[in-house]
Amino acid sequence: MARLSLFISLLLTSVAVLADVQINIRGNVYIPPCTINNGQNIVVDFGNINPEHVDNSRGEITK
Repeated sequence: MARLSLFISLLLTSVAVLADVQINIRGNVYIPPCTINNGQNIVVDFGNINPEHVDNSRGEITK
């Protein structure tokens, strides 16, 4: 019981110390490789597109 009382009194009377410290972190950032579909071709079926409906610089289809 005496040890518990001593421990509690030490916790309650502890002194907090604050200090400004500059921390420098150095390292390298690596971009992980981006692989889609395990490097295989992706086939997308756009269906039938009328070239007359593709009439702007972004290639949007307008109807």
